[in-house]
Amino acid sequence: MNRPKYESLVRNSVQGVIIHRFFKPLLVNPVWAEMMGVESIDDFLDSGSVLDVIPKEYHVDALDRCEKVLRGEAIGESHIIENIRLDGEKRFFNIYDHAINWEGEPALEVVVVDVTDKVVAQKELAYRADHDSLTNLLNRDALYKWIKEHCHDVKSMGCILFDIDNFKNVNDNYGHQVGDSVLKNLSSIIHKQVDDHGVVGRWGGEEFIIFLTESTEKFSYELAEKIRLACEKSTLSSQFGDIKNTLSIGVSFTDNFSSTMPKDLIRIADEKMYISKKSGKNKVT
Repeated sequence: MNRPKYESLVRNSVQGVIIHRFFKPLLVNPVWAEMMGVESIDDFLDSGSVLDVIPKEYHVDALDRCEKVLRGEAIGESHIIENIRLDGEKRFFNIYDHAINWEGEPALEVVVVDVTDKVVAQKELAYRADHDSLTNLLNRDALYKWIKEHCHDVKSMGCILFDIDNFKNVNDNYGHQVGDSVLKNLSSIIHKQVDDHGVVGRWGGEEFIIFLTESTEKFSYELAEKIRLACEKSTLSSQFGDIKNTLSIGVSFTDNFSSTMPKDLIRIADEKMYISKKSGKNKVT
């Protein structure tokens, strides 16, 4: 290797390049330094560590990969990682790492390209595909996907289905803009009450749904009643004055979810919600 020529190529590369041995930097080009918020390349080479720009939760994996590449047990490859600049800003990078000979010993050369904008855009598209645009709750397809991906070994499942009482009157009397505000307000209340007990989504129109994994029937009804009461007490301020809304709620439960079709659990909750509607509204059945 023509060392001076090689170092000149690295320093003038339009991509970020760093060479390190077990995360001790040996050579850093200006593009990499700028990407990672390194103010002084000389200071970083003297006392810095590449681990300083890798989130702590990834240190073990990074060390493991470094050892394997340097031992020849893993070939160089391209992959996207999350790094954290020295100023604390998190960014995503496409990196290609491979072993090279540096001063007679193996070292790791890492070529880096900032792909943060691309990753953020992809995450935003994925989020929009799974969430209702008005309430930011999971949509119906995402709820079914969640059940499929997260409920393989779930034994019990509670299902709570909500319908906003007299919602058509809100749209007819105050317009759809106020109706949208009502939907956002009540969905926020429901989401806060559910917290990490389960998953909540917009089922369609003015209906919301909750799935509670490893719950009990007693807790499912208690949570439904807690939400009903919170929404009953809530007041939405509008140009037409204060608007109050209530919910009719149906609850279903199974302690043998592996033998229960989700659609059956939803159907039972829907039937009970209809009973709440017919028996005076603002009720849990």
